[in-house]
Amino acid sequence: MVVLVWDNAPCHRPLIHRTIPGLIVLFLPPYSPELNPAERFFEELRKSTANRIFKSIEEQEKAIEEKLNALAKDRTAMKQLLEYEWIKKQAERVN
Repeated sequence: MVVLVWDNAPCHRPLIHRTIPGLIVLFLPPYSPELNPAERFFEELRKSTANRIFKSIEEQEKAIEEKLNALAKDRTAMKQLLEYEWIKKQAERVN
C-alpha cells in the first residue's frame, strides 16, 4: 500500500489515481499552506522572477539560482518559511 498526500490542485484531481491498486490518495484541505510548507518556499522563490522580463531563459535561471543559494545560506529565513509548530513537534518525536 502507498499513501500519497496531494494538495487540491486541478492536475491532481483526475480519476486515474483511483485505478492504481494499493494507492491511497489523501487530499489536503484547500487554503491550508501550513500543511504544505513547500508552497511558502516556492512563493518566495517566485518573487525573484515576478514582474521582470528576462532576455533569455539562462538569465531567468540565474535569478532563480541566486535566490535559491541565498535561501539555502539563510537558516533563519528558511525556518520562518517552513518551520510550522506542528512540524517542530513531529520532529521532536522522531529525535
